[in-house]
Amino acid sequence: MKLRTYLEHNKVIASVRSFEELHKLKETAVTTVFLVRSSLKNIEEFASYCEKESIDLFIYFDMIKGFSQEKEAVAHLLKLCPNVKGIVSNKAHIIREAMGQGIFGIFTIFLLDSYGLKQGIKVIEGVDPDGINVAPGILYRSIENLSKQFNIPVISSGLIETKEDMERLFTAGATALSTSKWELWL
Repeated sequence: MKLRTYLEHNKVIASVRSFEELHKLKETAVTTVFLVRSSLKNIEEFASYCEKESIDLFIYFDMIKGFSQEKEAVAHLLKLCPNVKGIVSNKAHIIREAMGQGIFGIFTIFLLDSYGLKQGIKVIEGVDPDGINVAPGILYRSIENLSKQFNIPVISSGLIETKEDMERLFTAGATALSTSKWELWL
C-alpha cells in the first residue's frame, strides 16, 4: 500500500509522548500515532498497547532514547516491535533502511530557514521517501510548494492549534497532519 492511500483514510495523526496521551485516543476516531518521545525501556510497551488497540504506530526514530543513529538500529527496533507501521526521521540513511525493511519511511524536514529548505529538498530528491513530514507544520506556503514539487504525501507536524489551522493546511496541500493537541484528534 502506498502512503498516500493510507493517509487518505488517516488524515489526522495523534502525536503522543506518554501513555496518558495514548489512552485519550479511545475518545476519538484517530487510529494512527506518531510516537515522538520514548526510550528503549518502554517502547515495546507502547507497541504492544497499539497492537492490542488496533492503532497504527509510527516511530519518531530520532527521539527514541537509547537507539544509536545507525541503520542497524532500525532492524533492531523492528525485532522489538514488529507492528511498527513506519519510521519518521530527518536522517536519510534511517529512512532508506526503513523502506528497505518494508515499512514506511517518512523524512522530516525542519524549515528553519531557506538553507534548511534547500538541504531538505536535496535529501528528498536523493532518498525518494514514502512521505515528507514538515516541521513546523503551520508553514502553509511551504506545504503548498512541497506538495506541488513532489509527488509524495506531505504531512504537516507541529504548532497546529486550531481547526482553522487544519483547514488551511489541507487547503495548502497537506495530505495529513500530526498534532499533539488532542482536542483536534477528531
